[in-house]
Amino acid sequence: MIYRWLVRKHAAAGWQRLFSEQRFDEAPLADDVHFVFLGDHPLSADIRGADAVREWLRDQLLRRLPNLRFVVDETIVEGGPWSTRVATRYHTEQDGRLVYRGAYFGRVVWGKVVEEIILPDTKALSQALEGSERSPN
Repeated sequence: MIYRWLVRKHAAAGWQRLFSEQRFDEAPLADDVHFVFLGDHPLSADIRGADAVREWLRDQLLRRLPNLRFVVDETIVEGGPWSTRVATRYHTEQDGRLVYRGAYFGRVVWGKVVEEIILPDTKALSQALEGSERSPN
């Protein structure tokens, strides 16, 4: 029970630190992490490897949607430290406006993220991406 509480707190702080401060190198990713960002849009991805995931976050997601802020709405944690499942319902904001909502499913083994599957609201995300391509940088 305490373990789950700690994981929820750590996950919420991690989302905040990762995206507001863009400290991608501190993300506890396993070297062979499998990362999937589902959808039919320019950000869809199926990536293996910590360095490739960090590069995607920096060079794709936040380049296309600068100042994107992730807000955790709910996190559910199951399992022990040898295999922890994390499910997070979240929404994103940009300049105080809702961009899209999504769900995150992850698996953590001994403190390292080994699998991440993200299901964004693809319609809202596609609209945001179209808007960002039209606006001047």
